[in-house]
Amino acid sequence: MKRVRYGEVFGVDVEISAEGLSSRRFIDLNSDSDRKSFELLEGAHITGRVTSNGQAVQGMTVFVAQTDHSYKGEKLFRTAVPMTADTEGRFEFKNLFAEQEYCVYTVVGEGDRSDSDEIIMTQKFVTPPNGRTLHIGDLTTVAPVSLSGRLETSDQQSLGDLVLSLGRAPAWDLIRVPVSSDGSFRIEGLPPEVYEIRIASNRFDLDAGKIDTLLWTEKSIKLFIEKSIDDFVLPITAIENGSGDTQQNGTQVLNGRVTLSRGKDASGIIVSANDGNSPKTTTSDAGSFTLEFPAGTDWIKLYKPDPDGMRFWYLGRFKPKFVDNDVNIQLGPETTYEPDMLSVKH
Repeated sequence: MKRVRYGEVFGVDVEISAEGLSSRRFIDLNSDSDRKSFELLEGAHITGRVTSNGQAVQGMTVFVAQTDHSYKGEKLFRTAVPMTADTEGRFEFKNLFAEQEYCVYTVVGEGDRSDSDEIIMTQKFVTPPNGRTLHIGDLTTVAPVSLSGRLETSDQQSLGDLVLSLGRAPAWDLIRVPVSSDGSFRIEGLPPEVYEIRIASNRFDLDAGKIDTLLWTEKSIKLFIEKSIDDFVLPITAIENGSGDTQQNGTQVLNGRVTLSRGKDASGIIVSANDGNSPKTTTSDAGSFTLEFPAGTDWIKLYKPDPDGMRFWYLGRFKPKFVDNDVNIQLGPETTYEPDMLSVKH
């Protein structure tokens, strides 16, 4: 490579060695040194096997994807990488980012489901150092679950071509569920995991006043589908154009208690108005709280801080009811669910 500066020509020798990792390395090619060399990383390698009742599952496509979308501060992210198991159920991934948390899963929905109807639950692992191989062992298939139910509107509006989308972090796939004209829907072949069920429409929101559990957004709710559900009802409401004057003066005092799914008190939960920077409080050892907030507040949001207080995990939201100043909030399994971390051997 040559460059011209003030009429002079500087020659720069570039030496590159690589074993296949698709990545970028940012090297300063200034003229302070005579020779600059760098190496593109080989990456980490992963091996494993898919089994069902102790027998190998062949032809099954498994995917791996990073759970964090950055790599050592360089803001690099590779899309999900597929691999099909051989006749002995074995698979191998090469040239992944080293020492990063990944997940392994099977695609649901409109992705490549391969030649096998078998599925596995999403599981996490950490890739080994550069150039090393990690065996993540046998991935055992699970029985799929299904979700069916209906959307309900109070004003009997036509739903049109409404679609539900199901997301399941950290797995990356596109799960779209068509909704019939009567509001009914059904999807099968799901791994038993937590899903964010979202209304893919700019005409409707969830009817927060008719939903007892926390919402994730105004259009979505999280649900742990541990077993097949046949009667799931999701109230929705049409979005009104032009909200009019809905401002309210003064403040409201909300008293409440936050518990876990088995009735255990949830202490240390941050309860906040709107965006988390507005008035907020923290639940006591008994899970109780008192929050004073502006009367025009749209949402009350809940967060769980890390033990060190440096990070805060969003748990969900609910709409305050101005005719009811006492609330009981139960955090379901979907708020604490985490995919299993694989026990692996180098």
